[in-house]
Amino acid sequence: MSMSIYAGRTVEDPKFGEIMSPVIDFSKWNEEIVAEDADARVDRGESAFIPNPDYVADAGMNLSNANAEMLFAQLGFAIDSSEPADLPIDEVGRAVLRGLNGPAARHTEETQVETGSGGATMVHCGIPEGYMAQRLSSLAALIAKGRKLGATHIVVA
Repeated sequence: MSMSIYAGRTVEDPKFGEIMSPVIDFSKWNEEIVAEDADARVDRGESAFIPNPDYVADAGMNLSNANAEMLFAQLGFAIDSSEPADLPIDEVGRAVLRGLNGPAARHTEETQVETGSGGATMVHCGIPEGYMAQRLSSLAALIAKGRKLGATHIVVA
């Protein structure tokens, strides 16, 4: 499972009332999209993907549930992957700056291998050096872009 992280603001929806909405539509997150003629492209030996003409850098990010919970825990926010969280963008922004300049950016975890009760081997890949700094930098860029577009919150869903 994964969690989407994006800059949002409350808007009035005629059907649902006040809701949290992304400041950049989800369709603009990916650099590539599936081409309309994807099947024909694959038949010709080409990629089914084409550049997304509407792509916006730093519009949002996706992390596994565990990594999203760990990232925000390093910043001092307890989130639960079973429920969306909307966090004030200024608080998250300050925490990210502290994180980039503190131990959160250097956080690592060792790979762990264990054998389950049925004999299956499970590998928990850990957190490699530099991973947290990259994710914090991405979150800082997302916050900067979101603020320019009027975001008031960082949403983790």
